[in-house]
Amino acid sequence: MKRKTGNCFITILFVLFLSPVVIVAQEDAVFRVVCWNVENLFDTRHDSLKRDEDFLPTSFRRWYYERYKEKLAHVARVIATTAEKHIPALVGLCEVENENVMRDLTR
Repeated sequence: MKRKTGNCFITILFVLFLSPVVIVAQEDAVFRVVCWNVENLFDTRHDSLKRDEDFLPTSFRRWYYERYKEKLAHVARVIATTAEKHIPALVGLCEVENENVMRDLTR
Protein backbone atom coordinates (compact mmCIF):
# COMPACT_ATOMS: atom_id res chain seq x y z
CA MET A 1 0.00 0.00 0.00
CA LYS A 2 2.84 2.34 0.88
CA ARG A 3 4.51 1.69 -2.48
CA LYS A 4 1.23 2.35 -4.34
CA THR A 5 0.78 5.68 -2.52
CA GLY A 6 4.37 6.66 -3.31
CA ASN A 7 3.89 5.89 -7.01
CA CYS A 8 0.70 7.92 -7.05
CA PHE A 9 2.47 10.85 -5.38
CA ILE A 10 5.35 10.73 -7.88
CA THR A 11 2.88 10.58 -10.79
CA ILE A 12 1.03 13.64 -9.51
CA LEU A 13 4.30 15.56 -9.07
CA PHE A 14 5.38 14.52 -12.57
CA VAL A 15 2.12 15.74 -14.08
CA LEU A 16 2.16 19.02 -12.16
CA PHE A 17 5.78 20.00 -12.75
CA LEU A 18 6.43 18.67 -16.22
CA SER A 19 3.18 19.51 -17.94
CA PRO A 20 3.17 22.79 -19.84
CA VAL A 21 1.63 25.51 -17.75
CA VAL A 22 0.85 28.93 -19.13
CA ILE A 23 0.47 31.78 -16.72
CA VAL A 24 -0.71 35.00 -18.27
CA ALA A 25 -0.40 38.23 -16.38
CA GLN A 26 -3.61 40.17 -16.73
CA GLU A 27 -3.47 43.84 -17.45
CA ASP A 28 -5.52 46.09 -15.26
CA ALA A 29 -9.02 45.76 -16.61
CA VAL A 30 -10.67 49.08 -17.36
CA PHE A 31 -14.41 49.18 -17.84
CA ARG A 32 -15.42 52.70 -18.78
CA VAL A 33 -19.08 53.72 -18.57
CA VAL A 34 -20.30 57.05 -19.95
CA CYS A 35 -23.70 58.50 -19.01
CA TRP A 36 -24.86 61.75 -20.52
CA ASN A 37 -28.08 63.71 -20.78
CA VAL A 38 -27.76 65.05 -24.33
CA GLU A 39 -30.77 67.34 -23.77
CA ASN A 40 -33.29 66.91 -26.56
CA LEU A 41 -31.44 65.02 -29.25
CA PHE A 42 -34.36 65.06 -31.66
CA ASP A 43 -34.47 64.62 -35.42
CA THR A 44 -36.43 67.00 -37.68
CA ARG A 45 -39.34 64.66 -38.39
CA HIS A 46 -42.55 64.73 -36.39
CA ASP A 47 -43.25 61.65 -34.28
CA SER A 48 -46.86 61.48 -33.11
CA LEU A 49 -45.82 59.42 -30.07
CA LYS A 50 -43.34 62.05 -28.84
CA ARG A 51 -43.64 65.64 -27.72
CA ASP A 52 -41.32 66.92 -30.42
CA GLU A 53 -43.25 69.95 -31.68
CA ASP A 54 -40.45 72.29 -30.60
CA PHE A 55 -37.91 70.38 -32.68
CA LEU A 56 -39.32 70.75 -36.16
CA PRO A 57 -38.21 73.09 -38.96
CA THR A 58 -41.45 75.07 -38.59
CA SER A 59 -41.17 75.50 -34.80
CA PHE A 60 -39.90 78.56 -32.95
CA ARG A 61 -36.54 76.78 -32.50
CA ARG A 62 -36.20 76.35 -36.28
CA TRP A 63 -34.74 72.89 -35.82
CA TYR A 64 -33.39 72.33 -39.33
CA TYR A 65 -31.49 69.31 -40.58
CA GLU A 66 -28.17 71.22 -40.46
CA ARG A 67 -28.62 71.98 -36.75
CA TYR A 68 -29.55 68.35 -36.11
CA LYS A 69 -26.39 67.14 -37.89
CA GLU A 70 -24.30 69.67 -35.92
CA LYS A 71 -25.67 68.35 -32.64
CA LEU A 72 -25.01 64.75 -33.72
CA ALA A 73 -21.41 65.67 -34.59
CA HIS A 74 -20.96 67.42 -31.23
CA VAL A 75 -22.30 64.44 -29.27
CA ALA A 76 -20.11 62.02 -31.25
CA ARG A 77 -17.04 64.22 -30.70
CA VAL A 78 -17.60 64.37 -26.94
CA ILE A 79 -18.07 60.60 -26.71
CA ALA A 80 -14.89 60.08 -28.74
CA THR A 81 -12.88 62.35 -26.43
CA THR A 82 -13.94 60.29 -23.41
CA ALA A 83 -12.03 57.40 -24.97
CA GLU A 84 -8.57 58.74 -24.07
CA LYS A 85 -6.95 55.33 -23.73
CA HIS A 86 -9.98 53.08 -23.42
CA ILE A 87 -13.12 53.07 -25.51
CA PRO A 88 -16.23 53.20 -23.32
CA ALA A 89 -17.75 49.75 -22.85
CA LEU A 90 -21.15 51.27 -22.26
CA VAL A 91 -22.57 54.63 -23.30
CA GLY A 92 -25.90 55.71 -21.82
CA LEU A 93 -27.66 58.68 -23.37
CA CYS A 94 -30.75 60.40 -21.98
CA GLU A 95 -33.29 62.47 -23.93
CA VAL A 96 -32.76 60.82 -27.31
CA GLU A 97 -35.96 60.94 -29.34
CA ASN A 98 -35.91 57.53 -31.00
CA GLU A 99 -33.93 54.67 -32.48
CA ASN A 100 -33.42 56.51 -35.79
CA VAL A 101 -31.53 59.25 -33.97
CA MET A 102 -29.26 56.61 -32.41
CA ARG A 103 -28.64 55.13 -35.86
CA ASP A 104 -27.73 58.57 -37.20
CA LEU A 105 -25.37 59.08 -34.27
CA THR A 106 -23.50 55.83 -34.88
CA ARG A 107 -22.97 56.41 -38.61
